[in-house]
Amino acid sequence: MAIPEKDLRVESRKGWSTTARANPTTEQLMLGCQLRIADATEAMAKNYQALTDERDRYKKWYMSERRDNASVRRSNQALRAVITKMKNKK
Repeated sequence: MAIPEKDLRVESRKGWSTTARANPTTEQLMLGCQLRIADATEAMAKNYQALTDERDRYKKWYMSERRDNASVRRSNQALRAVITKMKNKK
């Protein structure tokens, strides 16, 4: 009788003794452990991807704001120069 993979994950979490009613084999317990490790690894990879996406989004926003600020600074400097020229013409 084959035990489904989902049940192997659950069975591998239990503490086993010789009086357990459904004695899975050592191979089945090891398979359940490996399946749980694979599930955890996939969950970590998903979280990692979300974090890198968020980092890239913030980096893009930061660089965009730097460009905008530099543009405003140049514009302000040009306007100051125009004001100075107008004052000196008098």
